[in-house]
Amino acid sequence: HKRGILLEGPPGTGKTSIINLICSQLIKKNGVVFKLRNERDFESYLEFIKLFRQIEPNRNFITIIEDIDDYNNIKTDLLDLLDGKSQFNGHIILATTNNSKNLEDTFLRPSRFDLRVLVGPPKDSIKEEYLVNKGFNAEELKDIIPKINKFTFADLKELFITVKLLGYNLNTAIEKILNPISKKNYLNQNSG
Repeated sequence: HKRGILLEGPPGTGKTSIINLICSQLIKKNGVVFKLRNERDFESYLEFIKLFRQIEPNRNFITIIEDIDDYNNIKTDLLDLLDGKSQFNGHIILATTNNSKNLEDTFLRPSRFDLRVLVGPPKDSIKEEYLVNKGFNAEELKDIIPKINKFTFADLKELFITVKLLGYNLNTAIEKILNPISKKNYLNQNSG
């Protein structure tokens, strides 16, 4: 029976890291990973996995489709794969989306994705552990944690880089991450 798993959540929350961990475990158990890079790969991929299954009838394999909401031009073929029309035993389809609201309802129908997993920002305790491992002290953490409640792992990494490697002060670094593109009106500034 084919299985479909959808990891959904904002960018930077760790969906790709989760995929990498799952894939490394499958490879350790002699499994195979196929990763679709774009819509153009899809047709040749379908032909290849049919051949692969004939050559390796019992080997487990996983198909990775990151940013599935970008695959609109091959929707029919992709839906057929998700429905199991090209059903392969020992096969898991693992897809990601940054926003499931961008996905058409046809993708979210029952039996296409058997499991939907929301991957959100880490809990405060995980953020603390991450930052302690990156050299932040307890005093800094008291000030930081309340200000970064929606920070993703990507944001935490950027905080580490801006504070510990580039030397920004903590508040400036947090502001820089929360508002990455700040507009300045240089015409109204006093010259001096």
